[in-house]
Amino acid sequence: IADGASIIDIGGESTRPGAAEISVEEQIQRTVPVIRAIRNAGPIGENVVLSIDTRHAAVARAAVEAGADIVNDVSGGTFDPEMLSTVSELHVPIILMHMRGIPQSMQSLTNYDNEGGVVDSVVAGLLERTRAAEEVGIPRWMIVLDPGIGFAKDLEGNLSLLKHYSKMRRKLGDFPLLLGTSRKGFIGTISGESEAEERDFGTAGSCVAALCLGNGGDDNNMATLGCNILRVHNVKGCKQAAALMDAIVRAR
Repeated sequence: IADGASIIDIGGESTRPGAAEISVEEQIQRTVPVIRAIRNAGPIGENVVLSIDTRHAAVARAAVEAGADIVNDVSGGTFDPEMLSTVSELHVPIILMHMRGIPQSMQSLTNYDNEGGVVDSVVAGLLERTRAAEEVGIPRWMIVLDPGIGFAKDLEGNLSLLKHYSKMRRKLGDFPLLLGTSRKGFIGTISGESEAEERDFGTAGSCVAALCLGNGGDDNNMATLGCNILRVHNVKGCKQAAALMDAIVRAR
């Protein structure tokens, strides 16, 4: 928070490639005490926005009841059939991410050749999830979309999504977009950094690239930029990089 984070994303289950599923009970035991502790930490903890990162409706409900503000579902509401209706009942925003399969299988599902390529396929998949969310009563203005960098995408798929962020923005319309490239494997492949913690410079580069390449054509209108939320580990470094890019864009 001191480094500039506006949202803290809290999760009790890793969804990195190959990760095993964690029980609902264990996720609740891991996350709810953290949420409560933050909410009880004084003015800073009371005012920061908290997101619960989960694919399970029961975890989402427990977290929101404990003080979380947003549900972040990497499966886009497909893993748990009760997720979208639960979020609708809780009256909180939801982040819908594009993903194929589950963490154990998703990296074998990276071919999009028969679906018009990765960009068009991701756009179609995300729009389908927004329709499903709206059908159960989640308002359009409470939906954030995430193309799912690193989730069922290979190196070229990740790079294509970043390069064509403006195309994706135009096709997705006015939904806010979240970008989550932080410390992911494709950055390690390009940079040669095998340790995730050493990929912060590459992360900052990918964030700035998405902001610049996602520009809808109006350099003076930041609302046209490709993503609205950056999900990162090194908040200070990425915020500095984004702030500098913002200043350059706004310069005469």
